[in-house]
Amino acid sequence: MTEKTQTLTFQHEEKVISAAWSDLKKLYEHESTFLVKLSALTKSAVQPNNIEKQKVSLALQVFSEKTSAALKTSTLSCESFLQTATFLDEVIHLWKVFNCKTPLQSIYQRDPDRAAIDSSAQGDRQIKTLLAWAERAKAMEPNSHPRQQKLTRDTAKAVHWTCRCLVALSAHLLNTDAAYSHQFVTLGFFQQDDIEQHFGHFRMSAGNNFYISAQDIYNTHAIDKTKLMLQVENESIDHRNASHICGFCTKDLTDSEILCLDDLPEKLATISNDEKMSLIYIGGYICQKHPEHPGFEGDSSLFNENISAFTDNLNRRGLRFPGQELFQTLCYIYLFFCNSSSSLEHSCRKRLIIIFTDFPAIFHINLTLPPAVLSRIVNIMLKRFCLQHTKEDNEHNKKRKLAKLSSSTIAGPS
Repeated sequence: MTEKTQTLTFQHEEKVISAAWSDLKKLYEHESTFLVKLSALTKSAVQPNNIEKQKVSLALQVFSEKTSAALKTSTLSCESFLQTATFLDEVIHLWKVFNCKTPLQSIYQRDPDRAAIDSSAQGDRQIKTLLAWAERAKAMEPNSHPRQQKLTRDTAKAVHWTCRCLVALSAHLLNTDAAYSHQFVTLGFFQQDDIEQHFGHFRMSAGNNFYISAQDIYNTHAIDKTKLMLQVENESIDHRNASHICGFCTKDLTDSEILCLDDLPEKLATISNDEKMSLIYIGGYICQKHPEHPGFEGDSSLFNENISAFTDNLNRRGLRFPGQELFQTLCYIYLFFCNSSSSLEHSCRKRLIIIFTDFPAIFHINLTLPPAVLSRIVNIMLKRFCLQHTKEDNEHNKKRKLAKLSSSTIAGPS
């Protein structure tokens, strides 16, 4: 983002390609009007302020497998998008190598990129990834100022030496004759996040004081112990009979909602391919979370290749595909959320579950949706609805800057 052209050139398979930040902006703006999105991008991730640039969570929205898959499968996809996705994939692969914490992680997540470093062929592949990134970072170091489509000098050196040192460390632990020789190396433990998180908790408990004392640590432990005791006592109370009741729970369908239901079949054709790809992904998530309903599940052959490409791109033989009935029901529920935004502001989750229970019968779909499944669907849609209707930009900072400018006066000649 700080490079003048906001473009990075890098070496990939003996050719030089470019990754452009503008591609991420285009993808975000394209999806900003959709209730469900393919990528993990938010406005804070695409246009962060100086403080937000340091947040790992926002960086992970950019360097995400979903964002990469969206660049490859979106209707806006082009050669520039594919090159940016290639750069994201390379960084994601390096991130997985750095964060491996168990030798079984690659098996559990069906992802060979998360394998530990050992003497096998897969371990050699991880070593080659680190060496390749060390050379790539060295090549991306600027030779002069200003830098042209390169990393900053400090970033390039940090990546280069980190990768080289981890390779040397792994080779020593695997090949040494000492008593501490290892069968495998998991690089995820060679970091200080746990220590930083631990002492960050102490500092926040001491009133956001960076310089804490032993007494502050003792007081924090006492508070944590008290919280744990209260939590154990509260868990003994039976909350199963507690039920949500509000003035909207039993509210009947409004006239505008009834008209919206009548128009939904005609609006099915208005759902774009990107939205359909996201709904298929959500449907697969529902199938995976509710294996007790095998009738929900289908396969990719039921869908057009264009609208199943997003899930296919992310699939490592573990993702599910929804059946036609579940997918069609999701489309109707999605359209109801899109076209009833004004009435949704005066609804609750319980009311929406009651309404959607009748959707299969209303639209002549041979499907029964249990309350647990409907609750999960409503939670997903409500989350997207709230995110879409919440301003992501920091209005407080803008107002504060305007107030400073308006209150400042230009001193005249004395």
